[in-house]
Amino acid sequence: MAARCTFCPVPLPRLPCKYAGARPMLSSRQPSPVCASQTVRLCSKAVSAEWYASQLGAIAAGEQARAVSENCARGLEEVITQCFPLYDGHRGLVSSNAFMGCLFLCGPGWTGKVGLAAARRLAARGVAVAVVAMGAETSEECGVDVLDFFPRTFAQYYDVVVDCVLGAEAGCSSQATSGVEMQIERCLAETRRSFSLVTVDYAHWWQSNQGRERQGTVEDEQGSLQPDVLISQGLPVREASEKFRGSFHFITAPHLQELLRKSGAGIDHTELPSFPRDQNAVVLSSRLAL
Repeated sequence: MAARCTFCPVPLPRLPCKYAGARPMLSSRQPSPVCASQTVRLCSKAVSAEWYASQLGAIAAGEQARAVSENCARGLEEVITQCFPLYDGHRGLVSSNAFMGCLFLCGPGWTGKVGLAAARRLAARGVAVAVVAMGAETSEECGVDVLDFFPRTFAQYYDVVVDCVLGAEAGCSSQATSGVEMQIERCLAETRRSFSLVTVDYAHWWQSNQGRERQGTVEDEQGSLQPDVLISQGLPVREASEKFRGSFHFITAPHLQELLRKSGAGIDHTELPSFPRDQNAVVLSSRLAL
């Protein structure tokens, strides 16, 4: 029986079982076709990365920071669990082609905190989760395996990598990518066909790639390492929307979206899909044809 996506009422088929032996099939390392039959036109008035980052900074310093970050984390959790059939320790295998787990790359800013919160939520459900803390503040009680280094053999243990390094802050910064970030980018590119990649707001390597020549990495036809899924928190970022060539673009966090609109975003309600009741994520656009 076809799966039914929580983001829309259309029954959707799952991709073929990814296990054909000890190792997954490369062709199936793609997100399940969530809402692909109801592609939504991308908003033409996406906000700039500079404006978006400044607003997030103000919200992070405000009284509603905790509530908003949890709203964003719930949205990130919803997208990951809908796109990828992860192993759930409480219910066992959610499907015959369950993924092994998630590796979160969490930076020091707002996006890193959201990623860490989402990792905790997934770990509480029994999903295999690990966090690479790239400046993110963590504690021993966070309930997630925290690494202070990037494991080059990550593809042997994790099927999904979630980029929460810089988010929109990378889209409005001209500073060079650090050595650690460059090493991670190169490692991701070299093993690109072995995992699925999710980016929150803005891939941390997109900005740095504009001004430097990349050597020794595997690039797509657009000249950049491309995520399979892009998640925009609250509102889409123009710079990310223009660069993204992956399968699904989601928008999450209705609470954050409302705060950004009150701040003068200038986005018409009719240009964005509405959030279903009790949902924190909705498809903004899809490039995957069934």
